[in-house]
Amino acid sequence: MYSVSNNVAYIDGQNGIYDGVIKNSSVKYGRNAADNHVEYLNDAKRPNLKEVHKSSKGDFQKKSDEWLDNLPPLKFEYRYMPNSRKVDTQALMGAAYEEMGKNTEIKTEELSAKLQEAFGDNASAKAVDLNKDGNIDLGEYSASVLLADIMSKKSPILNGANGVITDEGQNKTLPYASKRNYGVAYKTYNAIYQQYDLKSAQEEFLKDKNNLV
Repeated sequence: MYSVSNNVAYIDGQNGIYDGVIKNSSVKYGRNAADNHVEYLNDAKRPNLKEVHKSSKGDFQKKSDEWLDNLPPLKFEYRYMPNSRKVDTQALMGAAYEEMGKNTEIKTEELSAKLQEAFGDNASAKAVDLNKDGNIDLGEYSASVLLADIMSKKSPILNGANGVITDEGQNKTLPYASKRNYGVAYKTYNAIYQQYDLKSAQEEFLKDKNNLV
């Protein structure tokens, strides 16, 4: 569930599959937003032109053009917090929980493998594993969400998050997933984790089992 205007996809959590399910309004917004974002990402996947070619050999160009014309724009604005005037850490936790496949933690190796599948063997999620226990929990993962938020601003600063991520900001986080940049990435994620007290935010989120439905 997203809208398109002036060749930009706008994604938020105002409405979604968790309406009437999640009681906490902030968590509901974050989870709706993340689910809507997944819908956008799935729609934005490029068509498998080989399969199109197999099914319509005599009409390949027309079919491939139809596929491409129906894709949403590559530019997006992903709003995962209901209020941009302050950082809503419970909306953040909700979005992170949804992005993590409704898990409260995932193995660092598993996330690294997903990054490598998308960006090559030099990618790693190790810098996000702040306590180096082999797992990335909600608080740690949330630091990566906030980094994309911060990098989406014209003048990125540590306390500049406001709940909005753009395609440009997301792209600017890619160097932080490089093994070569582990030191800088680890320090950045750790600074974000401390700045926004993500340990306490995670504890608050986990207290309410309805947040995990």
